[in-house]
Amino acid sequence: MTIKTSRKRKKTKRAPLKIDLRRAPPALVCAIADGVEQYAHAHALGSGHAFAGYVPATLSPAAGGTVSTTTGYPLQAVKWNVRASQASLIITADAVLFGRALAAREYAQRWSKPWLQVWPADFDAAGLRRWLQTHAIRVLHVTGPASYQAPAIESFVDTVMAQVWAAG
Repeated sequence: MTIKTSRKRKKTKRAPLKIDLRRAPPALVCAIADGVEQYAHAHALGSGHAFAGYVPATLSPAAGGTVSTTTGYPLQAVKWNVRASQASLIITADAVLFGRALAAREYAQRWSKPWLQVWPADFDAAGLRRWLQTHAIRVLHVTGPASYQAPAIESFVDTVMAQVWAAG
């Protein structure tokens, strides 16, 4: 009788992100998925701020500074991005969290990292700047819903990101 033993799977390590901290803080970390992350990334590039992020293996790391995860599972990139940053800023259309925004909050809580959720009806620009300065955040993870889940959020993301850069 032959007893089969399971093979031990070798866990692959994530490659480190290369974040240029010489630029004006905070550096942005996100997955460049459509929606909030895409808008935040475009704003960072347009204003000359540092950017890096993990993207799912199913997407090609098109932008400089991005690294593919070992799986195509989208929440793997969220998990690694939260871990690579000092805090998470979750931009949503309303107070309800779901999908990658909810996952980002749960990962931030798991690793005792500060997180803040902002939405248009309850946005306090001074409160956001105070939060960024209080925690002395140099590497910020930004996430939120996809573009089809919150179609009118692009202008709000631009407003929030302008406040983020003003706080730095």
